[in-house]
Amino acid sequence: MSQIGKKQIIILVIVALLFGGYYFYITRVPETDSLLSGASQDRLASSIPGRDLTILLNELRSVSLNVEVFSDPAYVQLIDYTLPLLSEPKSRIDPLAPVDDGQ
Repeated sequence: MSQIGKKQIIILVIVALLFGGYYFYITRVPETDSLLSGASQDRLASSIPGRDLTILLNELRSVSLNVEVFSDPAYVQLIDYTLPLLSEPKSRIDPLAPVDDGQ
């Protein structure tokens, strides 16, 4: 292939990529509808005092825990490898102050 043919193919590929990117950018679905619906929900929730707290408490009521997990043999055989935290001496009052060499 000649040098001119290679350049033409490269330019054609670049133009095709730019056109494809432009096409996908223009044709994507605008997300403004979801933003407006979220804003209207926030406005509705804020108009009633304590409404968001009530919604959250209702969601928490539907949570149920299965306590049978704690009696499972695999859970009972787990080993606790925690280490106690030792108290360490306090550092200087101002850690950024210059260190006195005793001179």
